[in-house]
Amino acid sequence: MPYTNTKSLTATATDGTEITLVVPSEGLPSQDRAEYLRGLYREHVRHPETPANPNGNWKGRAECVVPAAIADDVAEAMDFVGSIVDYRGANALGTKVVLMSHGYWAHGF
Repeated sequence: MPYTNTKSLTATATDGTEITLVVPSEGLPSQDRAEYLRGLYREHVRHPETPANPNGNWKGRAECVVPAAIADDVAEAMDFVGSIVDYRGANALGTKVVLMSHGYWAHGF
């Protein structure tokens, strides 16, 4: 499940720029869970070429259509790697779920 309890931290980048980080306030996933999430992400999530992202870079827009049974885990995987889910919708039969993110860059990472 996506992180719902988050907190904001302010950090200073090496160039002196202050940035705000949004991090989970509860514990992070175990190493096994993190590997599982990365695997789901690699298997299901695609980064289409767009005018703003002509090479389909992984930090750009992200989208997938997955079986409803794994949609929560794939959404968690997207959130885990920084492609925060901006849209979630189901097909008419409720058997597939569409997940979309504006992308890593769009969320300020």
